[in-house]
Amino acid sequence: MPSAATSLTAAVVGAGTGGMLSANALLASPRFDLVGIADTSRGALERLSPEEFRGVPKFDSYQEMFAAVRPDVVCVSTYAPTHLEIAKAGMDLPVRADSFTISAVAS
Repeated sequence: MPSAATSLTAAVVGAGTGGMLSANALLASPRFDLVGIADTSRGALERLSPEEFRGVPKFDSYQEMFAAVRPDVVCVSTYAPTHLEIAKAGMDLPVRADSFTISAVAS
């Protein structure tokens, strides 16, 4: 677990191949605390490794996730046509102004 002084909270939208690349990188980094993964596919969420993603909340939509957690970093790993909508919603979150980042990955 990252130290509170240096860590940023992060969330991933999309639990497919691209989303799992982002989520695994965030989990492996001491700089980030993964606070949520969202996907509209229940099957994609159920395929997440219980051991690897133990304790990481899973959500059926990015709206549900953004209502529950306030990440500093949002990785958008969904189909390109959905990036703008999700990015706009992420930018409306009340987060630390010096740390909010959106990373969009084409899936």
